[in-house]
Amino acid sequence: MKRRMTGLWTGIWTAALLWPAVMQGHAEARATGTASVDAVLVLDASHSMNESDPQGISAEAMKMFIDMLPASGSRVGIVSYTDKVQREKALLEIRGESDKQELKTFVGQLDRGPFTDTAVGVTEAVRMLLRGEEAGRDPMIVLLADGNTSLDSEGTRTRADSAAELAEAAGQAKDAGIPIYTIGLNADGTLNRGVLRQVSDRTGGKAFVTDSAADLPDILSEIFAGHQQARVMTVAASAPSVKPEIRESGRTDSSGESRAFSEFRIEIPDGEVIEANASIKGAARGSLELLDPNGRTVPIPSDRALLSESSAYALLKLVRPEQGTWTLRVQGTGTRPPEMGLVFSYDFELAIGKLGPYYERGSKLDVSAYLERSGRRLNSPELYRSARAALIVREEESGAEEKIPLSLENGRFVGSYTLSRAYNYDLTVRAESASFYRESKPVRVEVSGSAPREAAETAETKFRPLAALAPAVPGLLGAAGVAALAALVGGIARANRRFAGRLLVEIVDEHSGRLLHAHAADLTGLRGRTDLLRLLGELPESERFELRAAEGVTLRPGRGGAPVLRSRAADAEIRRGGLLLEAAGGLPLSSGERVEVLPAGTRRIAVLEYRSRP
Repeated sequence: MKRRMTGLWTGIWTAALLWPAVMQGHAEARATGTASVDAVLVLDASHSMNESDPQGISAEAMKMFIDMLPASGSRVGIVSYTDKVQREKALLEIRGESDKQELKTFVGQLDRGPFTDTAVGVTEAVRMLLRGEEAGRDPMIVLLADGNTSLDSEGTRTRADSAAELAEAAGQAKDAGIPIYTIGLNADGTLNRGVLRQVSDRTGGKAFVTDSAADLPDILSEIFAGHQQARVMTVAASAPSVKPEIRESGRTDSSGESRAFSEFRIEIPDGEVIEANASIKGAARGSLELLDPNGRTVPIPSDRALLSESSAYALLKLVRPEQGTWTLRVQGTGTRPPEMGLVFSYDFELAIGKLGPYYERGSKLDVSAYLERSGRRLNSPELYRSARAALIVREEESGAEEKIPLSLENGRFVGSYTLSRAYNYDLTVRAESASFYRESKPVRVEVSGSAPREAAETAETKFRPLAALAPAVPGLLGAAGVAALAALVGGIARANRRFAGRLLVEIVDEHSGRLLHAHAADLTGLRGRTDLLRLLGELPESERFELRAAEGVTLRPGRGGAPVLRSRAADAEIRRGGLLLEAAGGLPLSSGERVEVLPAGTRRIAVLEYRSRP
C-alpha cells in the first residue's frame, strides 16, 4: 500500500512539474484534430474476466484499435493489471506495419491472474503518458474492464483506498487533458457501469458497454472519430446478388452455393483525405475487391490499401485516396448483408483571423475563419463548400452562449457580431461537414462600457465652494492654520477623486515572453488610492503569489482621472521603454503609454497600459 501510494504521489508531482507544457501542447493538439495520438490501452487481466469476457473481446478491441491508427506517427502503450501491474509495454512509436504487429503480438501474449484493482491500471496509464509527454501529441486512454474490484483479503488495501486512488488518477488525467474511454465487458451481467462511467465522464471521455465482438467496429470507430474530430459515416450497400466472377473462381460456402456479395460506394469528397478507414462487419475473409475512381482494380493489401482481418471485423485503410467514387465489393458470411462504417482522417485545422483583445461596448466585431495546415491557409474549395460554420460567443460571467451562422466568401467563413454588453467573451468558430468537424482555438476579447457621467466630475469641482472662502482664511486661522486646512482639504480631495478610463494589465513570463494573463480593468467606478494587485482580475492564486512583491505598488487618480503610479516596494522595479524609473513620488501615466512592473524574485512582469477612453 505504501509503495503504491508513493508511486501515485510521484505521478502527481510529475504532473505538477509538467503542467504548463502538457496543457499547452495538448490544447494545440486538440485544436487541430489531426495530431499524432499517444494512446495507452488498459486491460483488466483478472480471472473475473473469464466470465465477463469469455470470448476475448477485449483483446480483439485492442488489436482493432491499433489497426485503426494511422500507418505511422502515433504511439501506443499497453498496461495489463490485476491488483498490480501484470505486464506493460512502454509507448511505442508506430513507423509501419511491423510495429503494429509487435503491439498485437504483445496483446496476444497477455495472461490473467487473481484479484482486481482498476485504480492500479489507470494510475499506471496516466503516469506512462506523463512520463512520455511531447508537445503537439494528443493523449488518450482506452480502459477495457468489468469495473469490479476484488482485493486480496490478506492484504492491507481496502476498497476505500482503491476508490480514492482511482478518483485521484482520474483527476490527474482530467487536469492533464487526457480523456479516458471505457469499454465495459458484460457477458455475465456483473458489469459495474457506475465506476466506468464516472471515470469517463470526469475526464471528458465516453463510456461504452458490450458483450459481443460484433459491436467493436461501431464502438472503436466512434472513439477514433471523436478523438480525431471526424464523423462516422454509415455507407449503405447494394442489395446482395451473386457475382459471376466469384462463382467462376469457385468461392462457395459449405453447401456448394456461391456466396452473395454487396457493393459499397465510397465517396472521397476532396483531395485532402489522408486516410479513409472502412470497418466492415459480416465480411468473408479474403473476399474484398476494390476499384479506384477510374475503374481499375487495386490490390489488397498494397501500399494504397491496407487490410486487417479477424473473425469479428475487416478493416480496410485507403492511404491518400484520390478524389472520386471508389467501389468495394464484399462477400457476406451469412443471410444478412455486410455493414460498413467509414471514417476519414484529415490534416488541417480551423483558425480565426486576427482580432484585437480589447473593444468598447457597441463595437461591431468582424470575424473571419479559414482552414490551414502548418500555418498556411488551405486552398480546397470542395472542403469549404461541404462545410457549415458558425461563430460561438460565450460570456465569461454568465456562461451564456450565442451561435451566429457564418457565410462562405472568397475561401473563408465570415460574419459579424455586435458586442452589446461590457463583458469578457470567449470566441470560437466551429465548422462541420458530413465527414469532419473542427473548432478553432478560443480567442478572448474584453469589452468595456462607457464611463458614467458623474465619473468625469473631479474632486476639484466638488470642493469649488471652499475656494470661494480662501481670501478670508488667512485672517481667521493664521499661517499654521492655513497649512493645516490646506492639507486636510487636499487629503479629502485626493481621497474623493475618481479615476477615468481603463487600465490594461498583462502578466508576462520574463524569460519566454509568453502571455500568462490579460485583464482590462474599468477604472471609472474607483476613487482614491488603489492597490495594483486589486486590478489584476481573476488571477490564479499561484500567479498572485508570484506577484506578492508588488503589494507596495499603488495607483491614485491624477489630473483628469489619469492614474499616477507609485511604488514604495523596494523589491519591485518600474521601467518604461527599458529605462529604470523612480516612482516613489508618483509617476503619471499617459494614455497609450506602457509601463513594466518587475517584482523581485520572480520571472513575472506586469505590463500596464492606460487608456483614457473607457
